[in-house]
Amino acid sequence: MEFEEDRARKGCRKMTDKGKVTKVVPMLDANDPEFADRFAAVLGIGKDDTVNVMTPQFERLDGRVIEYESGPEDAETFDAIKGLSSARLLDLGLVKFDTVGDVVMWLYPGEWFDAIPDGYEVNAIDQDEPIKWNKAEADSDTRNGMLAYGFRRRESSAWRILEKVYDLSRNEK
Repeated sequence: MEFEEDRARKGCRKMTDKGKVTKVVPMLDANDPEFADRFAAVLGIGKDDTVNVMTPQFERLDGRVIEYESGPEDAETFDAIKGLSSARLLDLGLVKFDTVGDVVMWLYPGEWFDAIPDGYEVNAIDQDEPIKWNKAEADSDTRNGMLAYGFRRRESSAWRILEKVYDLSRNEK
């Protein structure tokens, strides 16, 4: 299947299979001044009809329920959390978001949104440099139960190996 612009129908693309048109697909641009009218036409609704668009607030993938209602109480506790083992961070409900080289980004659980102190340095998933937390401007949206904020730290491969060995020995008891 391939898509190509449908010159006969503005704002549409043709889905083709071996050169044969199988479907005409509207391609809408939210910046188009006629977007609302075109969107209504695609949905087959009138101008005065109501459309509700809902996006999910994804729950945690691991099925865990964070039973505490608030997170750490102050900046010192948030700082101390950064030094905990990966296993302990997972126990607290944080998740590894991304690893680049030996730098790991950990995300805070959504339940911690109100606990992060204003002015505290956090990392946002879409920014390279830390930002100062401002609850009034921060996005409380969650994906998989996690905020888009957390912290980055170096975790050498030797440290990760030691953690695995420790976890294995702890599980054998």
